[in-house]
Amino acid sequence: MNMHHLLVPLDGSSWSDAIVPTLCQLLDPKQYHVTLLRVAEEPVGVGLLPEPQFVDPRLASNYPPTGAWQPAIHPIYDIQVEESERAELEDALHVAAQPLRAAGFTVALVVRFGDPAEEIVAATKVQCVDLIAMTTHGRTGMRRVLLGSVAEQVMRSAQVPVLLLRPLAPPPAWPRTDVADIRLPR
Repeated sequence: MNMHHLLVPLDGSSWSDAIVPTLCQLLDPKQYHVTLLRVAEEPVGVGLLPEPQFVDPRLASNYPPTGAWQPAIHPIYDIQVEESERAELEDALHVAAQPLRAAGFTVALVVRFGDPAEEIVAATKVQCVDLIAMTTHGRTGMRRVLLGSVAEQVMRSAQVPVLLLRPLAPPPAWPRTDVADIRLPR
């Protein structure tokens, strides 16, 4: 039997997490390997403060001489901020993966940084994904034009099928420790 690879982008909201119980009910864990993906903004560290390029001569006495600028004793580098944020996001994905693992799915966790739609599509190529499953707010009209839609961008750009779920109402925070407690709205 062939295993299919399913990519599930989550943004940390209860709205996006609403797809997890649906997948537990719809899919056979013997046929699907699941990758949970979280895309976040590119983290930025705090490093050296730039030296002023131009100082008004009347204010020059307020600034130390040019050679006196020194880097911070312990600057926070971009890589440290990225590693910290990656660990925090992976912890959140571990929590989201619990119901899937309890249902018997094999689950991998991936964290990427950048534009959500672009990174989701890029992950499908890197991970050799057969299907993307994600939630959508289902906005229409001007709200959709103004706010945009990651789901729509993914549908237009992805080379694989996209399964979209629009929950009937914003889902309540459901307990993630026991799959038996997961209930779908009817």
